Amino acid sequence: GAVAVFLLLGRRLAADREELRVEREKRAQERKGRTWAERQLREAGTRQRMEAGWSFRAIGTASSCYKSRCGTPRQGMLVNSSRAVIQLSIHVNPGASLDGLDRYSHLWVLYV
Repeated sequence: GAVAVFLLLGRRLAADREELRVEREKRAQERKGRTWAERQLREAGTRQRMEAGWSFRAIGTASSCYKSRCGTPRQGMLVNSSRAVIQLSIHVNPGASLDGLDRYSHLWVLYV
């Protein structure tokens, strides 16, 4: 009775361990394939950008009390006199572009 159950459970445990090993091996192969595909996609995008070059269209201008980027504080809120204004270009639709912006506490401005 008990010995037979014990042997049966032992065989089942061995089978489950083998199944787990096979599944882990499959996941590792999938991960390897996925990372290879992602790397190929990144490299293709980089090649395409290098061949075509970068193209930007200004969406506005920024004005501040600073004459250049050098010397501007990283945390502008710590300097009370540090203020800036961003004026959007005519071709930018402010209603669509700024919709929902008030739900955020911070805004990152990227410039080139």
